[in-house]
Amino acid sequence: MGVAMYGDRGTGKTYALVAAFVHLAEMGMDALLVSEADLYDQLRRDMEREPWEERMVDRYLNVEALLIDDLGKANVTAWTASAFFNVIDTRYRRGLVTCITSNFWGDDLAAAIDRQGNQGRAIVDRLGEMCGVLAFTGESLRAG
Repeated sequence: MGVAMYGDRGTGKTYALVAAFVHLAEMGMDALLVSEADLYDQLRRDMEREPWEERMVDRYLNVEALLIDDLGKANVTAWTASAFFNVIDTRYRRGLVTCITSNFWGDDLAAAIDRQGNQGRAIVDRLGEMCGVLAFTGESLRAG
């Protein structure tokens, strides 16, 4: 359950994602909005934590609604692709709300997520099943 929004930069994807986040929060839903880069950074930091310390991965796995901005832009390693697959796969199996924005979809997004393996295709397949897909088209709404 969720939405995947993709299209050129400046077409309003992040604006729509933030609006969805605000709406979910106003409805009382536990929601978390994060960029792909921040998500990967937090997953890496989790590896340095002691076993008894709270880990962000638990939050990503269990929050009612996870909204991820700019999927496909961050520097991805085989480890981050695998960790991200675990997050998406777990959320998929649990039927949790997951929303993303990206400049890519399909094979292009799969390649951007995982340049070294097949995790990207599996992630995009799951997102395609759990999300309605919206294409944002047109000229950039940003000045300049």
